[in-house]
Amino acid sequence: MTVVEVIVDDHRAAREMYAEAGNAPQQANSERADKVAQLGALWRAHNAMMSEVVYPALQAVDAELARSARERQDEVAMRLAALASGAGAEAGLAGDWLADFERFKAVLEEQCRIEDTQVVAAIRNALPPDETARLTRAALDLRRAQGI
Repeated sequence: MTVVEVIVDDHRAAREMYAEAGNAPQQANSERADKVAQLGALWRAHNAMMSEVVYPALQAVDAELARSARERQDEVAMRLAALASGAGAEAGLAGDWLADFERFKAVLEEQCRIEDTQVVAAIRNALPPDETARLTRAALDLRRAQGI
């Protein structure tokens, strides 16, 4: 598995998790909270991989892309934290949670689009194969250390 495959696989897994969380019945507060917690663990590991491994390498070939992707990443983390704080809310508060969910989903999708297209293209086209191999090893080692 390459670092590009890890990025794309994280996006697929995140989409599955947020679909399950978003489709949880309003009465299933604990189920919804569990799905959001799983998504949070995955996305924290993804963000660590991107921040510590991918973006520093990307900085050398496209500093503006690295900067904008980091900014979007920070916004996704903020929205996910807001979502997690209300995930176990009682049914009467579900409308607030659903609004937070829709905001989170939009920001996450934009981040995934940037990573799937621009970041992946930069890795494939601008980084030499030995650098991509180094990124892959570092990304997989970091994820193992985080239990992902």
